Amino acid sequence: MKHQLVSTIQKEMRVAAGAENLYRATKNRKTKAQVKELRKSSEEKVKALYSSLLKLTQEIARKEAEITRGIGYGDRTGTILGTPAYMAPELVKEEQYTRAVDWWALGVIVYEMLLGTRPFTGKDIDFMYEWIEEDEPHYPDSLEPQALSFISQLLMKNPEERLGSTQDDAEDVAHHPFFNNTAWDDIIDGKATAPFVPSLNGPEDVSYFDEKYTKLPANLTLPKGPCAEMADNIEEAFQDFDYSAF
Repeated sequence: MKHQLVSTIQKEMRVAAGAENLYRATKNRKTKAQVKELRKSSEEKVKALYSSLLKLTQEIARKEAEITRGIGYGDRTGTILGTPAYMAPELVKEEQYTRAVDWWALGVIVYEMLLGTRPFTGKDIDFMYEWIEEDEPHYPDSLEPQALSFISQLLMKNPEERLGSTQDDAEDVAHHPFFNNTAWDDIIDGKATAPFVPSLNGPEDVSYFDEKYTKLPANLTLPKGPCAEMADNIEEAFQDFDYSAF
């Protein structure tokens, strides 16, 4: 189950990388002209594809202009973002960094999923940051060799040596032996069978949650005013999209 969850996370990261590549490709004159040719097709599906591609590239362009500069291969940015426990060493040091920081974060997530604890912890943030910069995580003997190899390559201190840091990005990660038995096409097409499907008695069934949480008294905070609605341009950009985890 955990293995398939990791595969799903990695798939979404591949989709994000693909969207970024699409945006950069459509900035090229020749590619842009080819995409525009889709308009002339009488096929409704192709027209819908063109519409979706156009909206997606417009949204990515807007996002890039606001907060996500430097996400291409070899590009660097200096904006410090992220949850401290998942920050790569270069982020902790407040250095210019590449998109390899995302693969470090995946390494932390996989470590936590398989071992039940984070690779870097501490009594305070400064102590944890020091550990992230200088120390190696503890790998118990019970960890399977392929999982050990996968996590340790994602948690390389040097971002240039980190798995996923090459121009192939997500493809490098997908081809690691950890994913040998992963049917990527089924996951991408939404055909994969979930390894565990909970049996619920209704939308309010909380039987799979620990009682120490479900028995806590609710601390409700009413909103001070009406909730903000999603901006029209964002809602428009994703109106033709759907999502299925499995």
